[in-house]
Amino acid sequence: MKFSQIGRVALASISSAAVCFGLTACTTAHTVAFLYATASNKGTPGFVNAFKVDSDSGAITPLPGTPYNAGLNPIALVASPNESNLYVVNHDDSTITEFTITPKGPLASSHTYPVVGTLPTSLAIDPSGKYLIVAVTYQPGYSAANPGPGGLTVFPVNTDGTLGTPVANGSANFVPTGCNPVGVNITALHNFVYVVDQNFATPSAACTPTPSTPATSPISSLPLVIAFSLNTTNGSLTSIPGSPNTVLGVPAGALAGVQPSGISSEPMARFVYVSDEASNQLIGYVVQADGSLVPMVNGPFSTGLFPVGVTIDPRGKYLFVPNYNGPSISSYALDLGTGTPSAVASAAQAAVPAGPTCVAIEPALGQYLFSSNFLDGSITGENLNTHTGALSPVQNTPFNVYGQPTCVATVGSGAHAVETIQP
Repeated sequence: MKFSQIGRVALASISSAAVCFGLTACTTAHTVAFLYATASNKGTPGFVNAFKVDSDSGAITPLPGTPYNAGLNPIALVASPNESNLYVVNHDDSTITEFTITPKGPLASSHTYPVVGTLPTSLAIDPSGKYLIVAVTYQPGYSAANPGPGGLTVFPVNTDGTLGTPVANGSANFVPTGCNPVGVNITALHNFVYVVDQNFATPSAACTPTPSTPATSPISSLPLVIAFSLNTTNGSLTSIPGSPNTVLGVPAGALAGVQPSGISSEPMARFVYVSDEASNQLIGYVVQADGSLVPMVNGPFSTGLFPVGVTIDPRGKYLFVPNYNGPSISSYALDLGTGTPSAVASAAQAAVPAGPTCVAIEPALGQYLFSSNFLDGSITGENLNTHTGALSPVQNTPFNVYGQPTCVATVGSGAHAVETIQP
């Protein structure tokens, strides 16, 4: 998941300490998963909070050593498929921090790597764990003072989880995208890569808000989902044709509403979903054989206020959207044949503390859902009814964290089977 546009919100003061959240949470005997949360810290280096998740209650307890130092304004994170490493996007110093996940959950030795370009917003790792792809706001040659197109850094992942030299793209070491990429997703099958270009609210010479002057706009100024195919042998990305567009210079891509904010794909790689924060909607796409996207005929679908992300449960049955201004989490049941999301009638919007930004579901039982609540400085735990998709609060929720949490990720504890579809 990612936390980009909300990073512009002024950061409040850091919480004084992580606390013990009640007798049951503090004496957890069974750990089903580990939970990690990035947190900003008001202009100074941020943190990664680490917790263990109780298998009986879903309550979380801080792990020894937490929190762990990250870079400036960490906003997104992802774990490797083998659950041995954690990768964190540090937005303000344009770096990636890599941690080793120890068998009992605490984080160990870390390494920091610069991205190609500036102000990274999101990241994804391919199913084989061989390549980490990071989206950046500005490719080399552009900046906040000279706004322009963004790009992708493709890092090869070594066998020990460390990152290698960014993959070359001709004479460059990045792959160009459109304006303001805020989300990236790699499908579990076929290795399709989808990048959400949000566009900028303020015009610039290279990124205009409308297609009225295409001759001076070298790349897309429209909100799009741009598709690539990942070569898992060498890490190269090849553009996939998208929806037709007659504007000169616009790359192939599927139109993505007004102000897209997050993206996810279901485990069988048949459907892709994008949240649109400006129009309070969820856009669904059907993945074609070549990886191009076609909008679902009965969409888009309503969300709560200011949706900023999309998360799909490990079984591919339910979809969840954090609504930053709700504050709430919208729950949907997915039609397994058509991909159509239908609001869960019993709990279409579960109330959470202020400013939810990101949602993660533990992969072992697929039963506990967690949201990072930026404005509240907390993490909410929810019990996911695997038969209906409804959410109900877990014991002792919400849980305080160090800093202001921006995103969350989970890994299994190693003692439980993983509840995922195996294509």
